[in-house]
Amino acid sequence: MKKNLKNIFYIAFTAAIMLAALVPLAAMPFYENSAADAEKRELAPKPSLITEKGVNSDFGTEFEAFFQDRFAFRSELVNAHAEIMLKVFNSSSEDSVLAGKDDWLFFRETLGDYCGTELLSDEEIQRLVTVIKLEQQYCNEQGVAYVFAVAPNKNTIYPEYMQPQYVKYNGKTNLDRLNEALKEAGVNVADLKTALLEAKGQCAEGETLYYSADSHWNQKGALVGYNTIMEAANRFSETEYDNYETVKFEAGSREGDLLKMVLPLDCEVKEFGAKVNISQEYKYIGRLKSIDDMRIQTKLSGLTEESEKTGLLMFRDSFGRALIPILSNEFSDAVYLRPTPFNIYGNIEGKTVVVREIVERNIPTLLEKAPVVIAGEVQEADMPYETSLVKITENNSVIIEEEASSGKPCHVYGFYTEKDAGERNYRVFAKQGDKFYEGFPVYEDALTEENGEQGADRLGFSFYFEAGDDADLQEAEYFFCYR
Repeated sequence: MKKNLKNIFYIAFTAAIMLAALVPLAAMPFYENSAADAEKRELAPKPSLITEKGVNSDFGTEFEAFFQDRFAFRSELVNAHAEIMLKVFNSSSEDSVLAGKDDWLFFRETLGDYCGTELLSDEEIQRLVTVIKLEQQYCNEQGVAYVFAVAPNKNTIYPEYMQPQYVKYNGKTNLDRLNEALKEAGVNVADLKTALLEAKGQCAEGETLYYSADSHWNQKGALVGYNTIMEAANRFSETEYDNYETVKFEAGSREGDLLKMVLPLDCEVKEFGAKVNISQEYKYIGRLKSIDDMRIQTKLSGLTEESEKTGLLMFRDSFGRALIPILSNEFSDAVYLRPTPFNIYGNIEGKTVVVREIVERNIPTLLEKAPVVIAGEVQEADMPYETSLVKITENNSVIIEEEASSGKPCHVYGFYTEKDAGERNYRVFAKQGDKFYEGFPVYEDALTEENGEQGADRLGFSFYFEAGDDADLQEAEYFFCYR
């Protein structure tokens, strides 16, 4: 009797398992699959058994991928598994997301900064200083204020929510070293890290400056960023601005970008600082598809001929989303751009302030593409001795890229092969006739695409010149000068 009951149990258990496994297959014709929307990726296409080349030998593998992407309740099961991993084991099922303490999530790409495993060399920091200083110099020569601002990674401001297995680097990070070097070089820096840490110390219990389930600052943190940027701009323009000291923050619901990667069907969180009531005094010019558009333009409403005209040109990343609604209230005309290279030359007309904002983890990318800035003539007093200049010979690369449209600058870039190039700090010059022009010490990513990862022994350079007589460019000579 006991043996029969045992056999019946085994049969029933096996039947239940088989039935559960068949339900997703049986429900497929009636199930609306949301995997593509939820997981933000393309699903595997439906394979064909017979192709133009005959029998598809990969049909089994392709069908397996097709089925795995489309069986019924896939998204719900994936979400449930991820939620168990997150809530029970405090572990993220998404490789690009780190689970922290108290339900905080962090972007894995920030680990190199946090642990100090991806430190830039002193030479690379100095090259960055040269790039940014030349940007500022060009803007100031046009009578335009320039502000450089780095939005700190979330774990830079809130390291206490990181798991203990990730050991925080106690030395100076790329951000620390860059900000110090820029200030020493006279660059107008909006020190967002210092401002946010100071504001963090003044937060009431339960208040934060970043979202727990998102990689970005919340509205309260963004307002600190706004005030720091405007204070830096004020050093040059001396214009008044509204610092919104009396603005009230409250809890609000919002999707967390990190939580959405882990739990695509359950990514809404409610927390303090997600909502702020600031009146919109501007209008968008043209059609706004989303706050992540590559180009956004705003104008203040109610302007008259007598109104003071101020213009903002901001190069921004996703941290700029929360800044746009606040900054746009302060400028009669504002343009926000995301595409690279950053075209300052083509967008600076009519502006009074240029802001370059970038997130901390992306600092190294500033050495991958030079901004579109016309090379400035170097005065004799600022030139190194000509005997210290190293001429770029024909054995290396000089690429003159002519723009098809009139009025666009001509781009000249290339490299010079040098042993231990990565350890060298250098300046680059172009000589046209008896005049010298300084360019950017940047190894353009177009060269990486053409030559692969062979740039370790190469020093890059990049110039933009006004459209004109191409003969001048063909006859120009290019030099390096080691510091």
